[in-house]
Amino acid sequence: MSESLIKASKVKLDIEKQISDLDSSKAYIVYHSDKEFLNLFEQSKKRLENDTQMIIKQIDELQASISQIQIQIQNDYNMSTESKQIQKKKAQNIEGQVRELQNYLRRISVKKMDALKSEKDKYYLYGNSKLSQIENNTINLQLQNKEQITQNSRLTNKMIDEGVLLLQSFKNQSQSLKSIHKKVINIVNELGISNQVVRMIGQRSSTDNIIICVLFVVLMIFIAICYYIIRPMVKGYSE
Repeated sequence: MSESLIKASKVKLDIEKQISDLDSSKAYIVYHSDKEFLNLFEQSKKRLENDTQMIIKQIDELQASISQIQIQIQNDYNMSTESKQIQKKKAQNIEGQVRELQNYLRRISVKKMDALKSEKDKYYLYGNSKLSQIENNTINLQLQNKEQITQNSRLTNKMIDEGVLLLQSFKNQSQSLKSIHKKVINIVNELGISNQVVRMIGQRSSTDNIIICVLFVVLMIFIAICYYIIRPMVKGYSE
């Protein structure tokens, strides 16, 4: 089972490298001033979509593999409960990291595509050299507004991603608390049994003391009876 988790971790690192390369690559950058801009734009857009889809496919396969590993851990009856908990925790950590990579890829893809669309807008807007200064200012203002909207959208996506991670953290904490609660209940039950045994021992000890006292009283009565019976007989013999 550990080998499967190690393999999944290696795949995760490979996907992380691909996303990092996608983020730093300049293969998807074109400028509105380039010759044959439209052809370059379509090529870059297609390349970005293909590369993104390829990574998404790898992420989906890795998530399916992690889910299968978790099922195998749950159904492995030869593994101790403690080992299962450790393996489950490792699988959950990898699953959370893969989810972060998925969100990271989505943000990069949106950023790259927005940059391409922005250059396309500039191509159509600035392509006419007879535009007046007022029209240019209006266009610049529109582009700034669009950029501001894009930034707000990225910020919103980031907040949503953080919320998802926070919910996942709460879920993991809830599972931990359930495990602790179960252990506490077991300890309380064990303490209840121990208290019952102590009370039984105390009751038995009290009973033994009462029996000893009763036997002692009976013995003293027996000795007294023997004394008063034997004493006259001794006096008679002495006379």
